[in-house]
Amino acid sequence: MSNQELINIFKRYCIKTSEMSFFINIKKSKEYSNTEVVGLYDSLLNYFKDVDFRRFNEEELVQLGFSYWDEELLLASPLLLSLIKDGTVLTTINGDKETVGVDKMSFDSRFGASAYGFTIPELRDYKIGKVIE
Repeated sequence: MSNQELINIFKRYCIKTSEMSFFINIKKSKEYSNTEVVGLYDSLLNYFKDVDFRRFNEEELVQLGFSYWDEELLLASPLLLSLIKDGTVLTTINGDKETVGVDKMSFDSRFGASAYGFTIPELRDYKIGKVIE
């Protein structure tokens, strides 16, 4: 699946969950249930289960919802963090390296971003390595 297709799937997921939340919480509608929300999330997990987020370029990560911490670090939202596959090494806002599925990671967020993400040089190095392979 192409990067743009994955971005579109993620955006549609966000729109659909916002709509569900509106109907469940604001309209007190029984049209959607928590089971349907969980099912939608499980479907999203299925699309992203084998995706290495380093395949996306800087602009695509921003389209997905990554946020700049500074000019070198793009932070994942807690939702995006939950989609990053185990074994992926991320950089923290303190410059430390932590591995998804190995290190205990916090899903706390500030302004919609977690404390974990990719540095721009890491993304470049990954792509260079893929070309060399």
